[in-house]
Amino acid sequence: MAKQQRAKKTIVVTGRLLGGSIWEVNEKGKQTCNMTIDPKFVPLVEAAIKEVIAERWGNKPPKLNLEHALRFGKDEEYHSFGHHYINASKWVGKDGEMLEVLAGVKVDGKFPKVGRNDPGAPYAGCMIAVSIDVYTNDPAPPEMPMGGVFIGINRIKFQGHGERLSTRTSAEKDFEDFEDVEEDELADALLD
Repeated sequence: MAKQQRAKKTIVVTGRLLGGSIWEVNEKGKQTCNMTIDPKFVPLVEAAIKEVIAERWGNKPPKLNLEHALRFGKDEEYHSFGHHYINASKWVGKDGEMLEVLAGVKVDGKFPKVGRNDPGAPYAGCMIAVSIDVYTNDPAPPEMPMGGVFIGINRIKFQGHGERLSTRTSAEKDFEDFEDVEEDELADALLD
């Protein structure tokens, strides 16, 4: 019997970027995107999960690991608390093709690619739209993890600003309670 191909459905959802390695490849050879899902898109993701399971295995799927698909944040310490979220990834192959990260405004009828430091580049806390693949992976031999449904990422597009998720502070904030030293006092202190 020929091995069946995995099932895949591509959808677009919006939400809030929580983090990941969208600008570089991690130690596992992947780029990742962790994001909450806008509640109006949760049924779309759930339907895609059911659809790829039915397409791949019909009404008798094997025992599957679904924890890599859509999750619900239960830990109060994380920004995903109380929200559905995904951890999507993209393998960067030998060709080195990286994830497309796009600005939110069209230029000459197209969404231009952006780099980490470009205006309109996504950051942890902003709103994004993502093109994702919901796909199946067959159960493997006993020594390997079980099969399941996973989320792959194709593209990210900046949608709008949000509260930045960062521990980074500004110089003004760091020194707001610090008394300014007169220039003469500073020179005297440095010479001592």
